[in-house]
Amino acid sequence: MLLVSSGISAITFSFPVMMMARIILGFGVGGYWAVAIASSARLVPKQKVARAVAVISAGISTAMVISVPFATFIGSHFNWRITFIASTILAFFVFLLQFVFLPKLPTEKGLGVSDFFGILRNRNMQIVLISAVFSISGHFAAYTFITPFFQQVTVIGPTLLSILMLGNGIMGIVGNVLGGIAIGRNLHRTMVTTMALFTIALMMVGLFGQSLIAATTGLLIWALAFGIIPLGMQVWAQASSPQAPEAAQAMITTVSQLSISFGSLLGGIIVDAINLTAIMWMGGGMSALSLVVVSFFGKRAATAET
Repeated sequence: MLLVSSGISAITFSFPVMMMARIILGFGVGGYWAVAIASSARLVPKQKVARAVAVISAGISTAMVISVPFATFIGSHFNWRITFIASTILAFFVFLLQFVFLPKLPTEKGLGVSDFFGILRNRNMQIVLISAVFSISGHFAAYTFITPFFQQVTVIGPTLLSILMLGNGIMGIVGNVLGGIAIGRNLHRTMVTTMALFTIALMMVGLFGQSLIAATTGLLIWALAFGIIPLGMQVWAQASSPQAPEAAQAMITTVSQLSISFGSLLGGIIVDAINLTAIMWMGGGMSALSLVVVSFFGKRAATAET
């Protein structure tokens, strides 16, 4: 779907066709998230699942850090169509690599609607989903406005902001790597510690937003923590439903996407009604709720499943 979407985007002169190409990409991205992480559990031994998921997540994070400035550079110095042509070529090579090297992973039976309802009745999965709603909504409520926050509250220029965002991306990658190691040893302890760091970091940015050193430190800790949280959620979701890992991954992906939308919407409402600092406190508060869920309700579930 990435290959088709990028190819159409590179050659079209019609805005509706361009929008259709982006919709195709959206389906592809959603399908990737639902399948890629679940497939990793079937490619490696059980004791290496956390590290396999971490490798995939680190690859995604690295690609996000590299691709945006690279695409911007191409679009600025050449032509925006060249960006899509490059994306098409890369997608083609990735398709060939997967076709040649990725083994077949047949399933015993296809997923049905009952599988998804069964997951929703799973108490462990309920805890994962509730925690994901609070943490991901809180993150995106605040992170959506991180640029105007640092511009207007911390008062930094575009060059320093760009460097800070690069550091943010790098810390996210570091979080993926460290998370894969820590989660493989103790899922519950890792999630509690990470949620605590996440909450402290958000509140630190909100409380000391006018201090460049304090706000920057808070943002980098925030990035490190959130590099671990989605990874932990994915591993936990798969462990909670070993009989239907694809359905579990699809469910956590759906809830995550809905939480992103809800968090961004909530952030906009808070910023309009109060100010930019308030949204950092709101994000920290929602993260604290997730910390409570993981701390008091997640231990038995995480221990039982891992």
